[in-house]
Amino acid sequence: MLWPRLLPAILSYAVLGASLLRSATSFGGWFLAACVAFLPLLLLDRRPWVPKALAVGLLVSSPRWLWIAWSVAQERMVQGKPYVRMAVILGAVALVSWAAAWLLQGTAVRTRYGQPRL
Repeated sequence: MLWPRLLPAILSYAVLGASLLRSATSFGGWFLAACVAFLPLLLLDRRPWVPKALAVGLLVSSPRWLWIAWSVAQERMVQGKPYVRMAVILGAVALVSWAAAWLLQGTAVRTRYGQPRL
C-alpha cells in the first residue's frame, strides 16, 4: 500500500514546518516555514525525483531535531528542570524523520513514481 508509506513523510514535513514557524521572526521565516510544510504536495506529481528529493530533505533536516534536543536539554539542565522526556521526544521525532525517508524508498513508492528497481 502506498499511503502508509507516504504518511510519515507528510507528517514529518508538517512538524518541521511548525518548528520553523515557531522560530520565525519575519515574513521570510514564515514563508520558509509554509514552503517546507507544503513540500509534500509534490507527491501529487508522479515524477521519479519527487520521493528522492523529499527523502533527502528529511535526512538533511533530521540532525536539526537532535541539535534542538541538545540545546534545549542544556538550557533545562542549567535551570534545574527535567529534560529527559523532552530529549526522548525530540529523538523520536528525528527517528521518525529517518524512517519516513527510508519508507519513501519502498517498492510501492518506486512503482507509483516510476523509479527503476535498484
